[in-house]
Amino acid sequence: MTIEREYELLYKDNYESLYYYALQIVKDEELCRDIISDSFEIVWRKREDTPKEKRRAFFYRMVHNRCVDYIRKETARNRYADFYRRMSQAGVIEQEYDAEDDIRKQRIVDEVMEELPPQTRNVVQLCFFENMKYADAAGQLGISLSSVKKHIAKAMLRFRSRWRPDG
Repeated sequence: MTIEREYELLYKDNYESLYYYALQIVKDEELCRDIISDSFEIVWRKREDTPKEKRRAFFYRMVHNRCVDYIRKETARNRYADFYRRMSQAGVIEQEYDAEDDIRKQRIVDEVMEELPPQTRNVVQLCFFENMKYADAAGQLGISLSSVKKHIAKAMLRFRSRWRPDG
């Protein structure tokens, strides 16, 4: 049997179970189909490096990894949207959330977070990205509540200056 035929059977024999496996993780039928196709493409490209007895497991692992990657990206995207909403509510950002401007905003958040001193970055991470109360963040970091507030104020100034450079 040719290698092409072996991989064709690998795909056909495992498609349905992989589909339902992926569907349990990502909950989107069309996305499951895409993930399986993309995973199979990777499995096919690495056919020379994959022993015959490990091909099925490798295919499953690729589908699993692609599902987890998708969830991570969606989680990050949702965190940014939530962060932006919170910044808007805090008065840092005046305009409403605009989906087409999302990439620029994510870049600004990343850049400002990188610029912040480590302790300020930790405070913002806990309070805005992990939705922790200021008092809980203070306890976890071993600093006072007023220190948390000062770190938040420092970060808000940076975010405001980046979103509204003129103001």
